[in-house]
Amino acid sequence: MKARDFIKQDENVIVIFTHGQKFVIQEDNTGLTGEWKISLNRTVDRVILYHRDDDKNTNSLYIGNYAGVEPSTLEGRYNIRLTHLQYIGLTSLNWIEFAEGGQNPIRYL
Repeated sequence: MKARDFIKQDENVIVIFTHGQKFVIQEDNTGLTGEWKISLNRTVDRVILYHRDDDKNTNSLYIGNYAGVEPSTLEGRYNIRLTHLQYIGLTSLNWIEFAEGGQNPIRYL
C-alpha cells in the first residue's frame, strides 16, 4: 500500500520519512514528529509517518491527526503535534515508492 491509500477524499496529508530519533508516541496516543522544515501556509488534516528502522530493516507506518506545531530549537523547523496517533502496519516499499515522490523526507498529498 502507498500513502495515498490511507487518505480520505478531500483530505490534506503530510507524509514524513523519519528514522525516529525525535519521534515521540505518548501512552494517550498523542505524539510529536521531530523537527522538520515544513510550510506553515499549507492546510494539513492528518500526518502519515514512515519510520525506517535500519537495525530491524523495517518500515513502520503511523497515522495521526494534525494538532498544530511547536517551534524547535533549530531555526526554521517545527515539531508537529499529533493526536489519535496509531500504528497502521509495515510496508516493504521504499520511501520513494510509498510516498510517490523524491528523496525529500516531506511529501504533501
